Amino acid sequence: MKFIALFLGLAALLILGHEAYRVYRAFALARPIIDAAVPYTQEGNGTRVLFAGESTGVGTGASRPQESVAGRLGADTLDATIENISKNGARMSDLLSALRSLPEEKTYDVVVLQIGGNDILNFTSPENVRTELRSALTEATKRGKRVYLMTTGDVGNAPAFGPLLSRLYTARTNELAPLFIEEAKNAGATYVDLFEPRVSDPFYLEPLKYHAKDGVHPSSDGYAIWYGKLKSAMKSEVP
Repeated sequence: MKFIALFLGLAALLILGHEAYRVYRAFALARPIIDAAVPYTQEGNGTRVLFAGESTGVGTGASRPQESVAGRLGADTLDATIENISKNGARMSDLLSALRSLPEEKTYDVVVLQIGGNDILNFTSPENVRTELRSALTEATKRGKRVYLMTTGDVGNAPAFGPLLSRLYTARTNELAPLFIEEAKNAGATYVDLFEPRVSDPFYLEPLKYHAKDGVHPSSDGYAIWYGKLKSAMKSEVP
């Protein structure tokens, strides 16, 4: 019995050590990607668009800003003005602060919120996520005629994580997703659902193609999928 307990203990240590190494490696690879990321902006005389949120709003992981969600929207709406106040590492509380920091007279035709991944990764309590998201959506709907909320797909599918963290982050994604959907509906915002079951999720089936080198952020191809879902949700609302 002692041998079995010792064996199981050593096995657990090896698994945890491997998981920790993968996370450490992901953070090391992410740093230059984060440092190189620049939020896409655009000047125009047409539709006024605001992007706000976390690193996925910045487009971190894309080969260039034009291949982020904001950049792809800009390519489809060349006359649009696109302002982008997204920041790497932002959580719901940071989003609310960023929206409130805008001048009171600032209004937009479209507001796109890309947020939620860091709250999943950092285990922000569901209660705090709900409270802060509700306030952020209230602020966004004051400023935007149409508001779109994009959170994330299954965070557990990111290749940076080993089996234990993968299961944990999938559970976290499933825990918070209904909350995101409910709060968006209550605020009159459109929720852009990025979640796919593993059997059909390209981020899981082809992780190296759809994730950046850090194994966490989307690649340019990953952002193309996300933009396709946003574009579908917008339909003909943005000229």
